[in-house]
Amino acid sequence: MKKQFFIAILCSLLLGPAYAMRCGDKLVYEGDSQYTVLSKCGEPLDKLIYEENIPLYNAAGYQIGTTTNTVETWIYQKSPADFQYELVFNSGKVTQINVNRNP
Repeated sequence: MKKQFFIAILCSLLLGPAYAMRCGDKLVYEGDSQYTVLSKCGEPLDKLIYEENIPLYNAAGYQIGTTTNTVETWIYQKSPADFQYELVFNSGKVTQINVNRNP
């Protein structure tokens, strides 16, 4: 029973959000720039780019306008049998690393 519980916990840690991605012998971390990721991993398999509107508020809490933020998702996968990594960039920095087993 303890062995099965340990295996279940270990498997749950391997999927979902990650805090680093391996590219050969290098690691990419949250907070790394797009330039750093490109130099460590090369071009991604795919890029998804969109802009989101962010409301701006004054000190009283009233909305006074909006600004836009460019969000990019870069997808890396070495082979069809390998994990698929999604790196989410906000303002040019990695803010999230997601791991998918079967895309």
